Amino acid sequence: MHKFLASILLTVSTSLSLGLQASLFDQDAPLKVEIQADFLLLETERKKENKYPGVLTIDQHQLPIELTVRGNNRLRRDTCRFSPLKVDFKKSPARKQTVFHKEGDLKLVVLCKKNSSYYDYLRTEYLAYKMLNALTPLSYRVRWVDVTYKTADKTLKERPAFFVEHKKRVAKRNGKGLDQPAKLPRYSNLDPHQTALLEQFQYFVGNTDYSLLRSPDPGECCHNAKLLSGENHYAPIIYDFDASGLVNTSYSAPPPQFKISTVLTRLFRGHCQEQTALQGAREQILGAKEEILAMVTSDPELSRSGIRRALRYTKASFAHFEKDKTWTKNIVNACREI
Repeated sequence: MHKFLASILLTVSTSLSLGLQASLFDQDAPLKVEIQADFLLLETERKKENKYPGVLTIDQHQLPIELTVRGNNRLRRDTCRFSPLKVDFKKSPARKQTVFHKEGDLKLVVLCKKNSSYYDYLRTEYLAYKMLNALTPLSYRVRWVDVTYKTADKTLKERPAFFVEHKKRVAKRNGKGLDQPAKLPRYSNLDPHQTALLEQFQYFVGNTDYSLLRSPDPGECCHNAKLLSGENHYAPIIYDFDASGLVNTSYSAPPPQFKISTVLTRLFRGHCQEQTALQGAREQILGAKEEILAMVTSDPELSRSGIRRALRYTKASFAHFEKDKTWTKNIVNACREI
C-alpha cells in the first residue's frame, strides 16, 4: 500500500515539475479567456469556408488560433446576433502550458443574443450536456467559459459560452474508433443499449431535432449526432439541444411532420428495441434523478426563473419515466418498427 501511494505522489510531483496541465474537460470550474480577431468582418460575412486568424489568451498565455463560423439555424442573422464558432488551436509552445494542450479544434457554443432569456437558453443547453454525462460516458463533455471578445482596436464585450469536446476525445475515452460506415447504416448496425438510452434521453429533454441515421446533407449518416465504431456496432453520440423543450428557445419550433405545436411537447422518435434495452435505459435515467435535479436546483448561472422553468420541465419528464402506464404508452407503444 505504501509503495502504491508513493507511486501516486511521485506521478503527481513529476507532472507538476514538468508543468503538465489538466485537460480542458477534466474540470468544471469556469474558464476566463480573451479572444482577439476581426469579429466585425466575421459577423458581416458569416461564411463557413472563410477562416479568421486570431489569438486566444488564457492565464497570460497567448495562443494562435483560427476561427470559422458553423451551424445552420443559429448561423442565420434573423436567429442569432452572434455566430456559433469553431476554434482551431495552432501548435505553439504556449499551448502546452494551458488546459488546451491536448486540443486541436473545438466547437464554441456562444450567446445567441444579449438578453437574460438567451443567457438562460445557453446555460440550460449546457446543463443538457451535463445531464447526459451523468447517464453515459459516451457523450460530449462541455466546459463553461467567460469570453472577452476583442478586435484590434477595442474590447467588444465579455459574454458566456461553452466548449464542446471533440468526438476524437469521446472515442478515445471510450475505446471506440472513428471509422465511418461505407454507406448509410441501418438501425440494426447501432448499439441497441446506447441507442435506446439516447432516444429516451431525447424524449426526456423534449428534442425531436435529430436523427441517428439520416441527415439533410447527402451522404451524411446523422443529424445532430455522430457515430463511433466498435467491435460489432456503431455507438451514436448526440449534440445540439437548443431546439429541445428543456431549453425552449423563442426561435425553436418542431418540424411540421411531427404534428406537435410546441417543442414543450415530448415525442418519442425511437425505434422498437428488445425490452431489456428499453427498460435498461429507463432505469439509467431514473437512477440519475437525484443528481440531475440537484444539478438544476443548485446551478450558479441560471436565473431564478430559469431554474424554475428547467426544474418544472425536468420533474415532469421524470414523472413520465416513473409511471409504468405513461412510460409504456409514450415509449414502448410509440416506438417505430425497424
